[in-house]
Amino acid sequence: MHPQQLPTKMYTKAISATVDFGEADKTVKVVFSTLDMIDFDNEVILSGAYTKTIAENGPKSRSSKIYHLKDHIWRTDSIVGKLQDLYVEGSQLIGITRFNESDPIEMLNYSKYKRGYFNQHSVGIIPIKFHDFDTHREISEVKLLEGSVVLWGANPETPTLAVKTAYQENPQLLYNEIIADLSALRYNLRKNMSEQDLLFTTQNLEDKISQFKTLHANTQPGTSAPTKPLSVSQEIDSFLFNNH
Repeated sequence: MHPQQLPTKMYTKAISATVDFGEADKTVKVVFSTLDMIDFDNEVILSGAYTKTIAENGPKSRSSKIYHLKDHIWRTDSIVGKLQDLYVEGSQLIGITRFNESDPIEMLNYSKYKRGYFNQHSVGIIPIKFHDFDTHREISEVKLLEGSVVLWGANPETPTLAVKTAYQENPQLLYNEIIADLSALRYNLRKNMSEQDLLFTTQNLEDKISQFKTLHANTQPGTSAPTKPLSVSQEIDSFLFNNH
């Protein structure tokens, strides 16, 4: 039986993905796809299916045409960060993405990873070769176009790594993230930030600044931590409109 050819139309495969962090170089390591495992669509991507596409279009190839995106949206403003490496390890397709510390948008994306908002991933693929069986389909070669962060993954067997913060051990890290988020907010306000992103960013900031105040209060003799969220609108306004 010879492999069948699928039409050249992209579709997606989502998973609940593992996330690791490189704090020193601002990278995330994610699992974009799993191999040799039947998913909810009764399809299995076989070992070796990504070999050719990574060699031809991966981040270390001459063309470098595979991207790390949000929600499979093919626009430049949907790029999460710079995909640095892409490889298969065991039964997992792993991507390593670096975030530019001078880019407030990329650092906001990095912050969302660290706080656990980004932890599900999906690949956008064009199947090239496959075999159909009575119970499932085996895909032996694909063209990989991108890996995306998404809201929900689909493969129940892919592990999820709990995102842990080190704010109590290193309050400076929290402070740095607050400044990065404020910079991103100020930048996006000038670029007509969407209401959804604006709401997320301001809520994110209020949460972080309240945590920072709690940590600060706990380090001062004779003081107690606040028992409810603190209003930070004045501080945000001060930074956005007076800090130039």
